[in-house]
Amino acid sequence: MNKEVILITGSSKGIGRGISEYFALKNFLVEGCSRGPANIDSKNYNHTIVDVSDEKQVRKWVREVNKKYRKIDVLICNAGIVKSSPMVPMFSKSAFDDYINTQLVGTFLTCREVSKIMCRQKKGRIINISSAAVRLNLVGTSAYTSTKGAIDKFTKVLANELAQYNITCNLVAPGLVLTEA
Repeated sequence: MNKEVILITGSSKGIGRGISEYFALKNFLVEGCSRGPANIDSKNYNHTIVDVSDEKQVRKWVREVNKKYRKIDVLICNAGIVKSSPMVPMFSKSAFDDYINTQLVGTFLTCREVSKIMCRQKKGRIINISSAAVRLNLVGTSAYTSTKGAIDKFTKVLANELAQYNITCNLVAPGLVLTEA
């Protein structure tokens, strides 16, 4: 099999959908996941419903993809949430937990499971999606930017840990992107 296998989290809408459609069109084998269904119409795209904050679901998804293709070339951790958020004094713990679980825990779990496979392969590429908003300190973004900032640091450390296995880890931090919501 000569086609590269790319896993993309949060692929049902927004940036993840755009990335998935792009790579599927370029003839990569794209395995996407999100909490709900996706309607990407391509022979190169397969979708699985996975909550990336659920360790068992992530482990099962990654293992099934690896079993199917016998390799994973690229991981793009994109799953995230963007909601209108109040300032910290009015922010609920459960809302904060949503950001932590989806963005930070989801990135950790997916990177951990995929990096196990990539270490055995002695190659791979991991790309984590952060945000330009991390550096702006905007009112009402404490949960969003703190979890994205943690992903920044996580990715830098992960890159150091995995470099010896010929695995690169990079961070992409886009600015505001208008999507269907």
